[in-house]
This record gives sequence, C-alpha cells and structure tokens, in this order.
Amino acid sequence: MKATKSAAAEEVIGRDTELSELARRLRQWRGRQRSQGPLPQWVWDKATEAACEHGVSRVARVLRLDYYKLKRRVAVLPAEAGANGAPPGFVELSVNPRPSIPSEWTLELSDPQGRKLTLRGPSEPSGWRDVAHAFWPEEA
Repeated sequence: MKATKSAAAEEVIGRDTELSELARRLRQWRGRQRSQGPLPQWVWDKATEAACEHGVSRVARVLRLDYYKLKRRVAVLPAEAGANGAPPGFVELSVNPRPSIPSEWTLELSDPQGRKLTLRGPSEPSGWRDVAHAFWPEEA
C-alpha cells in the first residue's frame, strides 16, 4: 500500500472483504502496467457493483477512481429487480381528488310551523342558502 492512502480508506478496506479484494487486485494490475492507460472493463464492472452497495464516493475514494466516471456508470444501470428477480411491475394508484365531498347529498330543513324543505344533489351543495331563503323569506 502507498503511504498516501488515508486512514479512513484503510479502515473501509479492512471492514469489507469484497472491496478489499477489489482494491488488492486493482493495486496489482496498476503495479504491472508500464504506462497509464484506461482501466479494464472488469474493474469498472466490479467498482459499479461495489458503488451500488457502498456508495459512489466511498468506492471511488478507496479504489482511487474518478468519482464522476463511476457516478455516470452507476446512473446508467437498469432499475433494480424485485425480490423474485423480475423487474418491478406497473403499479396503479387510485386517488380520490376530493374525498371530503360526498358524491350525493341531502339537506333537510324545517321551520317551527312544520314546513319542510328537502334538497338533494349529485355534487357539492353550493347555493342551498339561496334556495332556502327563496322558500322561506325573512320576515321584517
């Protein structure tokens, strides 16, 4: 290991055997390279898998990879499969936009003389006061 590696990265590598194995393999690969060229596909594949589990920042720091390249690779992964291995299915939600207003209403009014007025409607009871005042005018 190089002396420039942070203590936090060392701690992360020590706790996760898969990530530590990947870091070890990557160090070996880098040590065998004569020039600094592109990383092999297996490195990006394993790093992407690890980033899904541990987070892009953590994996990029431990493996000394370009954060933004790794983030782009993780972003293009297909959506996570469901518990049975199949992709998530379509879910339909039924939402009532105005649940507090009944679809039909009935309003019954009566006065001391025994007169009754019953109003029924298919939607919100607006304007019922005007109808009641027309039927029972206020006495002066």
